[in-house]
Amino acid sequence: VGVGISGEEGLQAVNSSDYAIAQFRFLTRLLFVHGHWSYLRNSNMILNFFYKNVIGVGVLFWFQIYCGWSTTYVFEYTYLLFWNVFWTLLPVIAMGLFDRDVDAEALMALPELYRVGREGKLFGLKRFGFYIFEGTYQSAIIFFFVNYAYFTTTARTDGFDVGQYEMSIALIFGAVHVATAFTGLNTEAWTVWVFVGLAVGPILIWAYTAIYSLIPPSTFTTGSYGNDYLVFRSALFWFGFPFVFVLALLPRYLYRTFKHSYFPSDIDIVAWIR
Repeated sequence: VGVGISGEEGLQAVNSSDYAIAQFRFLTRLLFVHGHWSYLRNSNMILNFFYKNVIGVGVLFWFQIYCGWSTTYVFEYTYLLFWNVFWTLLPVIAMGLFDRDVDAEALMALPELYRVGREGKLFGLKRFGFYIFEGTYQSAIIFFFVNYAYFTTTARTDGFDVGQYEMSIALIFGAVHVATAFTGLNTEAWTVWVFVGLAVGPILIWAYTAIYSLIPPSTFTTGSYGNDYLVFRSALFWFGFPFVFVLALLPRYLYRTFKHSYFPSDIDIVAWIR
């Protein structure tokens, strides 16, 4: 990262730099505040971005056991297309732009907190692997519990078997809500934009399912026609995806609670005091 000082010698350094400051004294705030926040945001954003894709692909992977490894999608294809566009994108963007663990005044008063970034404590192979493992675990919880919940004679009152895309609605709802809440658990500063980013995905998938399921086959074939009537009246749906939501997020919630209560870092202590 290049930092240019705009002084009497000209603007050549400024024009070639990433950041320009007017005086050397601003370098302290640039490093200890914005440098610290930038490292935090980029680390958490990258980890959560990979995690949310692992949980989405993981649900698809576990279904391969039941479809003869034929690469059949368990979701109706539009739900898969919108995974990285609408359902789970905004939370990580909000985290990457607005997250902060300690306020600027504390970071300026305690330059020792800069060690977190200098020592690479927030991003590394160990932490990355932990997020990948957690995404894999959560995808398994979501798929197998919902899959076996629907593995009955029939859950429908008309006597027909449960359709694949009817069951997969509970899967995609569970995956989207878990991925969104997981990012929320890892967010340190809940600003208005973070609330908006976390709310958009769940709201959109509810609205999309309600509207998309109304399109009749006479218009074009979707494979999801009637799902709003079938899914929203099913006890398996209403008990299934909230159940996997709690079960999938419980390890992360307990870990954060235990860590902050018994093994807090310097940043955790300062943030709690502030």
